[in-house]
Amino acid sequence: MRQIRLLLVILCLGILEIGRILDYEWMHRKFARADQQKKVRIYTHLYRRNAEIAGFSRNIYEPWMENR
Repeated sequence: MRQIRLLLVILCLGILEIGRILDYEWMHRKFARADQQKKVRIYTHLYRRNAEIAGFSRNIYEPWMENR
C-alpha cells in the first residue's frame, strides 16, 4: 500500500512539474507576443510620422501599412 501511495505522490508531483513548465512556456509566449505587438505599434507610429513629415498622404500610406 505504501508503494502505491509513493507512486501516486511521484505521479502527482510529475504532473505538477509538467503543468509548471507548460505554464512558464505559455507566459513566455504571451509576453513575447505582447512585446512584439508593442514594437509593431511603436514602429507603425514612427512610419506614419515619417510619412507625414515627408509629405505623403495618409490615404496612400496606410494601405501599405495594413498589409505589413
